Amino acid sequence: MGNLILSWLLFGSCLSTLSYVGITLTLSGMFLYHNCKFMTSWAVRQGFSRRDHPGKGL
Repeated sequence: MGNLILSWLLFGSCLSTLSYVGITLTLSGMFLYHNCKFMTSWAVRQGFSRRDHPGKGL
């Protein structure tokens, strides 16, 4: 994200829609990576956990 903003400041080009989508996906991925315990507890509270189905031993 910093590279895109720096490029915009230095060269004056507009960021495309694809650039904004990339920024959003990158920040979303970072949030999920750093808050995996929070996301897991949220998923369990919402009922996404299926313990009654046989699977991978979880």
